[in-house]
Amino acid sequence: MSFTASGYHHGITTDTVSIGTLLARDQVYKMVDNQRPVAWGAEQMQENFDDVDALPEVNRGDDGPEGHETHFLGVIELQVDSHYEAGDGPVVQYVVDGQQRMVAASLLVACLTEKYRELGDPDAARELTRKYLETQSRDGTETTVRLTQLYDDEEEDEEAADLYDEEFQMLLDDPTTPKDAITHDKLGDLIHCIRTEIDARVKGPNDIERLEERFLHRQVVGVFNFSESYSPYRLSEGCNGRGVHWGPVDHIKNRLMELAEEPSIDKPNVERSWREARRNLDEVNESRALRYWVMAYPHVPVEDKITNSKLYDTVKEIMDERLDEGALTLEDYAGDLATGTEYYRDVALANITHYRDDADNAEINRHLENLNKIGATPPRILVVRALYTGLPADELISILEMTEKMSLARRVVERRVPQEVRAYITLAHSAFEPGVDTVAAVREELEDLMPSKPEFERAFARMEWNKGKKTQYVLSTLEHEHFRSGSSSRFGGRTEGDVEHIAPRGSFDTKKYSAWGDSLSVTQEEFELDVDRIGNLTLLESRLNIAASNDPFDQKAPHYADSQYTMANEVADNYNGWSMNDINDRSEELAETAADIWVDL
Repeated sequence: MSFTASGYHHGITTDTVSIGTLLARDQVYKMVDNQRPVAWGAEQMQENFDDVDALPEVNRGDDGPEGHETHFLGVIELQVDSHYEAGDGPVVQYVVDGQQRMVAASLLVACLTEKYRELGDPDAARELTRKYLETQSRDGTETTVRLTQLYDDEEEDEEAADLYDEEFQMLLDDPTTPKDAITHDKLGDLIHCIRTEIDARVKGPNDIERLEERFLHRQVVGVFNFSESYSPYRLSEGCNGRGVHWGPVDHIKNRLMELAEEPSIDKPNVERSWREARRNLDEVNESRALRYWVMAYPHVPVEDKITNSKLYDTVKEIMDERLDEGALTLEDYAGDLATGTEYYRDVALANITHYRDDADNAEINRHLENLNKIGATPPRILVVRALYTGLPADELISILEMTEKMSLARRVVERRVPQEVRAYITLAHSAFEPGVDTVAAVREELEDLMPSKPEFERAFARMEWNKGKKTQYVLSTLEHEHFRSGSSSRFGGRTEGDVEHIAPRGSFDTKKYSAWGDSLSVTQEEFELDVDRIGNLTLLESRLNIAASNDPFDQKAPHYADSQYTMANEVADNYNGWSMNDINDRSEELAETAADIWVDL
């Protein structure tokens, strides 16, 4: 029986036990469907080792609390298999929350058994396996902990899910399996970390016994057991144990599954949609994906930017109170969640295949890649909304060109991002209405966000440009839009050249390059302030970049002349030497050119 203090039955029993006691019970623990894959990695496991290392030594003659201090590992939520009948074998418990800790604990036991074998104590190894990793059944033994079904119920995905559990079972049998033999990276990382930490701590029998005592007997968990009359998702609404701590996406899933338990809801349909969404989210930043999807979602619009802290409350309000606004059922919303996360994933990964013309898909993906190089994610709100609408490819390409220009221009002058997000939310719910010229509406909104040309020029000329993707993108666009003006009917172009410093960064570092220091006629401190300005950079093929190296300018120039890049050719043609004045003048010239390219929509 389970009672509250006032005596009312609620279908919940609670207990506090060691993790070893939990695993040693005559039960099989299966992860419920739709849980995320194993997420504990080296960081969480190392933290766990640090926690148990910090426990004080046990004084065998002292029964006081200080001598037996424990470490609280969090809450495990269990629900018994409703089809279980006495005599069928071990009780099957479904793990609603606690997968990360139970998987990590099982793998730790497996590694301890292997260490006992290495130390010449096979009996201790067998005892650990029998007690914590195996559960007796009428047919022999079953593995105590089994992983979840991760995928849809299609044949090839069932095989993938089976492989996931098979690899976990393989590691329990042989924790020395090489990391590169494990398909699932997190499992491989986790077992590798556990082995490494144990090896660092265990030099003899006393060391391994100490670890066993601390991990299995002095780590405790709060166990919540739920009967069929109570949904464990209700408790999870406000309570989650330690592990990879729950974020807003976990809470959204939890609330969705709780609502899906209503008799009127087709729960298997909701579960299938969530599995599809979960698979999409695993490939991207999951919180950003859901925030941007909610902001782009056409059927239940939001009016303001959704932060990470507001995400769960916003989605919960929609599911609880606002579905009627879009004439939606919970099943509809879950299905749209799956579709929307697929849209976002394809946008974030620049992998659009939604249009019949492969050339259109390639051009859209090129612009999405450019936005990634710039570090601009807010335009994804608008692109996800466009995919919902089925916007023609040529219109989407025009919108992407504008967002690309605006994103770069604002980042050059260091304008804040929230204004962009709010603009994209406004456009998502106004620019796609019937009768609206979508491209014109986007242009009008984005023009208001653009910096002025003088402001952009000043910032562009003085900006420090490293050798990263954004710099490569800027030089590539300058090459196609200015130095090869008219070479492409589309904005910008794709190049893979290296970012070459004309005056090398190491000009003052060694005597070998002393010619550079002499020709620049400035101090090292002055040079280091300006070495990364745009005027000191050009695109250059990798082979020519290697050949030019840090040579003096007169030796570099022939390599520039041999380049396929017109900007490099012009450096060779227009300069007999290279000085700080040349860097300053060229920076100002390129800034004026850049303003014409990026500030005009």
